[in-house]
Parts: sequence; C-alpha cells; structure tokens
Amino acid sequence: MTVQEIEEIKKVDEIMFNLQNFTDPQKALLQAGEFLKELNLIEDQTNIEEIIQAYTDNLHKQLAKIIQRKAVSFNWTTWEYLRKYAKICR
Repeated sequence: MTVQEIEEIKKVDEIMFNLQNFTDPQKALLQAGEFLKELNLIEDQTNIEEIIQAYTDNLHKQLAKIIQRKAVSFNWTTWEYLRKYAKICR
C-alpha cells in the first residue's frame, strides 16, 4: 500500500468514525465513497450500501493483518467502538 493510499484510507476512517457528527451523513458517506473508488475498493461511489460494505470488509482485513502480528497493542476504546458498530451494521 502506498503512502497516498494510506492517507486516503485515513480520510475514510475519519469520516466513518465521525459519521454521527456530520450534519449530512449521507453526503459524508458519498465523500468516503469517492476515496474508496480511488482505491479501487468499490465500483459505484454513489451506492451507500456498497460504500459501507467495502469499508467494513477492508476494516476486517486490516484488523486480521494486525492480529496476525506477534506484537499487538490495541486502543481498547476504539476496539469497543468497532465491536459495537459491527453489531449495528449487521
């Protein structure tokens, strides 16, 4: 993953983590969709379901990579938020 791709993923993370704080969450999701499209993680950046699914899938893949490493430390607050959020999205 390139530095630019990592920066775009960080932007998507920031949007998704703060979605409830946006006055127009749908517009924010569409902005995240633009970044995900640039990363070739989705085909249709206007499909909200595809945006959420692609973000969730990528998040799970990244967490799996982190967990496979031997030295892992978690921010437990973030972990609890992700666990709670995953239940809501199912």
